[in-house]
Amino acid sequence: MKNLITPTAIFLTALILTFSGVSYFKTQRSVGIALPQAVGVFETSLQTGITSTATTMTLTANSIRGGGSLSGFNCFSADEGNSNAEVICGTVSGTTVSGLTRGISYEDGETEVAGNKYSHRRGASIKITDFPIIQRLKAQNNGDSTFVNQLQYESYLTPTDDADIISKKYADDLAIAGSPDGTFTVKGIYEQSTQIEMASSTGAVGSQKALTSLYATSTPSGDSYSGLFLPVSQNNGLLHQDWLDYSLPYTWTGAHIFSSTVDISGATTLTGLFSSSATSTMATTTVTKFTASADTANPIYLNGIDYTFPATESASSTVLSTDGSGGLSWIANQVITIVTGTVDGTDMNGGNAEATRTATCPAGTKVVGGGGTCASNCNSSWLLKSYPSSTTVWTATWQATATGGSASFTAGAYAVCISQ
Repeated sequence: MKNLITPTAIFLTALILTFSGVSYFKTQRSVGIALPQAVGVFETSLQTGITSTATTMTLTANSIRGGGSLSGFNCFSADEGNSNAEVICGTVSGTTVSGLTRGISYEDGETEVAGNKYSHRRGASIKITDFPIIQRLKAQNNGDSTFVNQLQYESYLTPTDDADIISKKYADDLAIAGSPDGTFTVKGIYEQSTQIEMASSTGAVGSQKALTSLYATSTPSGDSYSGLFLPVSQNNGLLHQDWLDYSLPYTWTGAHIFSSTVDISGATTLTGLFSSSATSTMATTTVTKFTASADTANPIYLNGIDYTFPATESASSTVLSTDGSGGLSWIANQVITIVTGTVDGTDMNGGNAEATRTATCPAGTKVVGGGGTCASNCNSSWLLKSYPSSTTVWTATWQATATGGSASFTAGAYAVCISQ
C-alpha cells in the first residue's frame, strides 16, 4: 500500500499546484468520469468468496484506520501480490459492495479487461487502492478523457494570465462591460428605449437608445391608440389606415386618385388635382379646378342627371348645348342682333295707301323675329302685315286709315337676328 500512496500524494500535489494560480475546486463536486474515494489506509477481507463474473461482494468489516467507514464509489485491490490479483470498483454501503466493475485495466484505470477478472476465495485480502483515481485524473488532465460535470470555483476570481480558466460570471461581465457603446460606425451595446424616449429622440451619437418590438405593431388597437408606438407596415408593405387621426384637417397639395367610392361628409377645399374613377359623395366642397375624364361615361351627376361631355375642345365662339338627356355638345354661340330698316314717309292722299318696309339681318345671322315701327301720324295708320320674307329679311306693310289731305305718315320695319 505504501508504494501506491506515495505516487498518489505526488500527483495530487502537482495537480493542486497547477490550479493554485486560479483557485481550488469545491471538494464535494465530482468532475468528469466517476472518481473513486481515496482514503489513506483501508484493509479487510472477503466474507464470502466471489466468482470472476460476480457483481456484488461482501466485506468482513468496514472501518477506516483512525475511525470512520467507507461509503460511495471506491476501488479495491483483491489478492494483491498473488497471481489472481485484481482491481475491483463498486459502491460501498455498509459491508456490501455492489455494481462491481471487474478486471480494471492497469493502463487507464477505467476499462474492464476480461483477462484481469478472477475468482477470489473467502478470506481473500481486500485493500483500498488509489490507482484508478490517479489514472482517471491523468486522463482528464491530459485531454484523453472529458470532465462530465461542471468545474466550479470556490469563490469568484479575476484571471490575470492568458492561460487562466475564466468563470461564467467573468464571461458574462466581459460580454457587457467589455463591449463599447454602439454608434453609427462601431458595433456595440445599446440600451432599450422607453416609449417616451422613442418619441423624444432621446440620446446622442454614442448613447443612442435601441427601439424595441414591445412598442411596435402593424395593426394599432387597444393601448397603441393611446400610447406611443412604432408603426410597422403590414404584410402587403402598406401602413394600416388606423395610424391616422381622422378628426384632424389635412391639406392635400399633390395629385390624388381615388379608385373606390369616396364619401366626403365635411366641408372640403380642393386646390390640387382631384381624380376619382368611382362614385364620389361630397358635402360643401370648394374646388379650384375640377377635371372630368372624357373616356368615362357620364362622369358628372347633377340633380339626378348624368352628363356626358364632348371628347374634344371647340372654337371660342361655341357653347355647350344639351340634348335634353344629359348629352352635351358644342354649338355656335348665338348672338342676338336687332336691325331696324329704313323709316320713310308716305303721302296719305288717296286713302288706304300702303307702304312696305324691310329690315335685313347682317351676314352670318338669320332672322328669328321682327315687326314694324312708326315715327309720325301713327294714329292715321296701322300695321297691315309683319312677317319674315326670307331667312335674313323681315317685312312690315303699313296702311293709311285716312283719306284726302296732303299729310303723310312715317313708318319702318325691324328684324331680330341671331348668329348661325
